[in-house]
Amino acid sequence: MPSRRHLLLPAILALNAWAADHRGIVESDGLPIPGATVTARLGESVFQTTTGADGDYSFSSLAEGTWRIEIDMPGFGRVSGDVAVPDREQAQWNLTMEGAEEEAPADPEAPPAPKPGRPTVSLTATAPAPAVPAETESEELAASANEAVLVGGAEPAVRGRARAKYRGSAGFSLDNSVWDARPYSLTGREIDKPSFAKARVSLAFGGPLRIPKVLTGENTSFNLGYSGGRSRNWTRFVSTMPSELERAGDFSQSVQRGPVAIYDPLDGRPFAGNRLPASRIDPAAAALSRYLPQPNQPAQVRNYQYVAGVPQDSDSASLSVNHRVARRHRLSGRVSRFSSAGLRPQLIGVEDASDGRSWNAGLTWNYNIAPRLISAARLNFSLQRNRTIPYFAFRENVAEELGIAGTARDPQNWGPPNLSFTNFGGLSAANASRAANQTGTLSESLTWNRKKHNLSFGIEYSRRWMNRVADLNARGSMSFTGIATSGAGADGFDFADFLLGLPAASSVRFGGGDTYFRANGYGVFVQDDWRMASRFTLNLGLRYDYASPIREKHNRMANLAVAPGFTGAEPLLWPDTLVRPDRNNFSPRLALAWRPSLRRSAVVRAGYGWYFNSNIYGGVADSLAQQPPFARASTVATSADRVLTIRDAFGGALVRQIDNTYAVDPAYRVGYAQSWNVAVQQNLGSVLVGEVTYLGTKGTGLDMLRIPSRALPASVAPFIYESSEGNSIYHGASGRVSRRFSGGLTAQARYTYGRSIDNASSVTGSGAGWIAQDAFNLAAERGLSSFDNRHLVDANWQFSSGKRNSRLFREWMLSNTITFRSGTPLTATVLGNRADVAGTGVVGTVRADATGLPVRAGPGFFNLAAFDVPPLGQFGNAGRGTIPGPGMFLMNASVSRSIPLGEGRAIEFRADASNVLNRVNIAAIGTVVNASSFGLATAAASMRSLTLNARVRF
Repeated sequence: MPSRRHLLLPAILALNAWAADHRGIVESDGLPIPGATVTARLGESVFQTTTGADGDYSFSSLAEGTWRIEIDMPGFGRVSGDVAVPDREQAQWNLTMEGAEEEAPADPEAPPAPKPGRPTVSLTATAPAPAVPAETESEELAASANEAVLVGGAEPAVRGRARAKYRGSAGFSLDNSVWDARPYSLTGREIDKPSFAKARVSLAFGGPLRIPKVLTGENTSFNLGYSGGRSRNWTRFVSTMPSELERAGDFSQSVQRGPVAIYDPLDGRPFAGNRLPASRIDPAAAALSRYLPQPNQPAQVRNYQYVAGVPQDSDSASLSVNHRVARRHRLSGRVSRFSSAGLRPQLIGVEDASDGRSWNAGLTWNYNIAPRLISAARLNFSLQRNRTIPYFAFRENVAEELGIAGTARDPQNWGPPNLSFTNFGGLSAANASRAANQTGTLSESLTWNRKKHNLSFGIEYSRRWMNRVADLNARGSMSFTGIATSGAGADGFDFADFLLGLPAASSVRFGGGDTYFRANGYGVFVQDDWRMASRFTLNLGLRYDYASPIREKHNRMANLAVAPGFTGAEPLLWPDTLVRPDRNNFSPRLALAWRPSLRRSAVVRAGYGWYFNSNIYGGVADSLAQQPPFARASTVATSADRVLTIRDAFGGALVRQIDNTYAVDPAYRVGYAQSWNVAVQQNLGSVLVGEVTYLGTKGTGLDMLRIPSRALPASVAPFIYESSEGNSIYHGASGRVSRRFSGGLTAQARYTYGRSIDNASSVTGSGAGWIAQDAFNLAAERGLSSFDNRHLVDANWQFSSGKRNSRLFREWMLSNTITFRSGTPLTATVLGNRADVAGTGVVGTVRADATGLPVRAGPGFFNLAAFDVPPLGQFGNAGRGTIPGPGMFLMNASVSRSIPLGEGRAIEFRADASNVLNRVNIAAIGTVVNASSFGLATAAASMRSLTLNARVRF
């Protein structure tokens, strides 16, 4: 859910690229182009080289500045563009055959124009100061401004005469467990090394397209591509499973944060010896416990590890054709197909199957209206089919056999209900589903170059069809927290509740699973790259986007109109969308590049922009579909008036006037983020460049979830309420030092300090969204973002032996990257028990109480005594993100060599190693205070792995 619901954008820092001396690769739709002439121009300085057998080239003696790079190859059109030296990364150039699309003026004297289309945004400012004469500075500063906030790209014209030469490549990649390190064992005992292998093949072939008496190949070219993967991916689960004694109801040796004490829910007295009488064990619970695997590790906590290798296969193929209709008209088309199939393992040792396929097609018509005015019309269409088949489907009707009422009886939904525990691993499997989604997009854009202005205009329309057949929770879900067996200040025990057949809460949702969503999208933009003066460039842009709320074709969606203060709710069965449209999504962009002095290399760049999250409506539609009266939906928490049992948790709910489980504010507004940055770059000598950057991001109108059950009348079931009241703020500063490519070596290092605060990001790591623990105190949700990284250090170097005289040492490439980051913050929570706040229906999002002791103390990851379970019926007062998570250190390395095999042919070998030092990086820690795993590591990142690659070019 965070991926679609939140606009918290500090992750934009990942877009920061580092400067490097200019190097690049020239290809044509994935095929390398050897022998192409590469020219670098800066004022009166001109350098020239040619591409090698694998399409690569390099310049190692260019002065710092923004250079014009021109690529020429017989049979292909010229491609040119501006690059900053030292530039951020290896440049990628794509040549197009004579018949391909043309996106620049036909006039060879006309300056290249930005590529028309949907504005894209780079929130970093990394282009260095242009050390060039005044008469060329304005054009170079224009490129620098675009890098502060980039709207559009650059792709010049193609010219020339196709020659009858075909090129291709074939590659192979292999990763095998034989040379990978053994996974890290969290329990301290050696585990079996998983057996897996990953192989991938890629093929490409292209050239002039000749059809006798139809096409001569002079105006038409094609490219074919295929890639396929066959693999067995390994996966590992670490959890705690109940022992034989616990399965028999004997908890005399069980521990939570201490010895377990369980109380009889009938009279409140302790069970003798902490043992359940055999007569009290629910037969349905005993039957369901057989689906939980037995412990396989000699420990009381984290006594179960499951390692498996599961197949994952994929194939993709593509064909593109470029045709020159007339001197100023070009057509290009592309069609591709992708398919995949595999298994997804579950904690309990079963595997769900899934498969999918997709088709994509596009057609582009480029028309040079005038030498400085270009039109580009594009039509794209995509079709996707996906299917999931749960392991239990069509195997066994568990609910009917055990007498569990209120679940779906369709054979594809057979299987046990999903079970979750405080101390133990749960029982879960996927839901059966089939989906067919289609998207069509039509756009038109104009690019006009006029004196000091490069103007772009565009309009876009899209239509989406999303058809799905799925019951989102057909088997139902139950949670067991220990609340039934708690009492007299003790927490109870979740598995004791389970054996007594007493869940803390239940939910189910099925019926009306065939949904047909429809949505439209509109976009208009204008931008101006204005070279105001020789040392100052301004980039202005404005975009308007409108995404209509998604409607269901048959109007089978339901919402709730909630009274002020959540004192009541009434069903809303409006036709169409149930959420009012938000038509105020104007996104301005502003960027500048300024060189204060011709005598100094310093350059200042700055940018500011707004960005809307128009994809939010997909989640809104999912939430409002499959609601009463069109489907069966229920969320119930156990209470004195209505004690839940396993058999009637779904079928014996209280009779209510309103049983909807989800509602969205009808006045929901699309959230947006404002982002701004300032960067100053300066030479630090002949080969070193330094840069300091500040980046800020503010999110407004972010998605928030709450359960306002305390104020609602008994006739209304507990429901999740979604509104756009969240917010976030990020501030970050970074410093970078880069070494320009010289003597075959380039290197760079960067340090970033940042801080992100919000009240909306998930803290559970489950991706299911964070529900505010108190619907009437949203201020208590504000804290460090769950993805906050306070410190980040990146460094890398690359060495190229070049074309040395010795055959043994030529054409080698060595590289190494090092990353260190501080941990993301964690939040102490509790699951039910004494802390359960009656009537809220909240399970898993109630925070712990802070004891006042320091969190950073003790021998473990943090001080466990700093947190405790809140008093009965009260919310915890511990803040979000108050536990420092474990940091990460990672070193990767790569070595490659290209061996020429003659004109236009070469073979390349490469080996890539990740986590080359085989360092242990803890990925997750237990943070549930009243769970046996509290404070223990629950997951570790991958250990060292090695991948071998080979590619032949011909």
